[in-house]
Amino acid sequence: MDKKNTPSYQSVDVHTLLATLCYLMSRHAENPSQELANVISDHFSIMQSHPECQSGIFKDLGRRLGIHWHKLASSGTQKNSNLVH
Repeated sequence: MDKKNTPSYQSVDVHTLLATLCYLMSRHAENPSQELANVISDHFSIMQSHPECQSGIFKDLGRRLGIHWHKLASSGTQKNSNLVH
């Protein structure tokens, strides 16, 4: 999915994007899946390139967490009771 060339991703309100990420991560905590981890990774990539998230903190957060969730999706997501959500 080429998010940078899709206008609808750029027009999403940043607050909606962050709320969606919180929702997706809490759903993943309840029922981990590779598909959901991929969606979360994609949303962090969207956040990283979002025009309203151009501060260094948001760009770094989007990059780091996008990589983290991509690794989770690639390695096969399993429920880990040691994680704190």
